[in-house]
Amino acid sequence: LIRSQKVDQTPQDLIRNLKESAVVTCSHSGQGFELILWYKRSDDKGFIFLGYLNNNFPNPEDEFKHKIKLDGDGRNNATLTIKDLTEVDSGVYYCA
Repeated sequence: LIRSQKVDQTPQDLIRNLKESAVVTCSHSGQGFELILWYKRSDDKGFIFLGYLNNNFPNPEDEFKHKIKLDGDGRNNATLTIKDLTEVDSGVYYCA
């Protein structure tokens, strides 16, 4: 059995100045999910797992605990905030 869900992620494109924060929002209409996962894709490192939201409990990976903030209900809605932006934060961010 294969299930697919529609996932909406906004904004599609985001440009911010150094030292600012960036916020990405994720939502889906699927039922029976308790996790929303966040990834970053960069040209030099591929996909990097940032952390997940379990129900409304944030679980960032240790190396990102001071860099990102995870909010939401973990079932249908989540936000990823990337704080104090630097050049290293450039990339494509995904929720799943």
